Amino acid sequence: MGIASKDVFFTSDTHFGHANIIKYANRPFYNIEEHDQALIDNWNAVVPAKGATVYHLGDFLFRGSLEQIARKLHGQIHLIMGNHDKRMRKGGGHNNFASVSHYKEVKVQPPDEDAQPLMIVLCHYAFEVWNKSHYGSWHLHGHSHGSLPTGNGKRRVDAGVDVWDYKPITFDQLAKHMSTKEFVAIDHHKDKRRKPKPKRPELSGK
Repeated sequence: MGIASKDVFFTSDTHFGHANIIKYANRPFYNIEEHDQALIDNWNAVVPAKGATVYHLGDFLFRGSLEQIARKLHGQIHLIMGNHDKRMRKGGGHNNFASVSHYKEVKVQPPDEDAQPLMIVLCHYAFEVWNKSHYGSWHLHGHSHGSLPTGNGKRRVDAGVDVWDYKPITFDQLAKHMSTKEFVAIDHHKDKRRKPKPKRPELSGK
């Protein structure tokens, strides 16, 4: 059994305290104070105060108080480290998060309770192939700020705030996005998802 889909959220590349990210990523904010407050407000408008799990796919904070920012945000935050998470990579600040890692695989239970839990592979950096992609798993990443093309054949998504209106993503948003993508194998791993059995034609009784 995976995490209930209604309780899980994903985001990346918030870059709290990074004044130059406004220019680098063309973010619509006047200064870093406005930027940080808007991202905090957006986060808390999407993520409920209790019972939520948030996977942050790296580059959480560039400068400033990690403790003050983390304390203002709803949900249990699991950080998958990015290249700018230098404090965490040096072993500091881990107590501000539910977990800190370089890579994570999670299972989420879709709203349909009869459906199998869905594996989601999480990393700051994008993969061309990932674990169980040929069985229908998804891959979420950050780092690229919406600049990396995915194509129709990849169930891969940039979870960064630049792509998702400066807010965390819900599972329903991801499911809607992924429904437009058909898996296309780029190596020897072919699609091995279970195909639904065709329905038997109904007898007319005549």
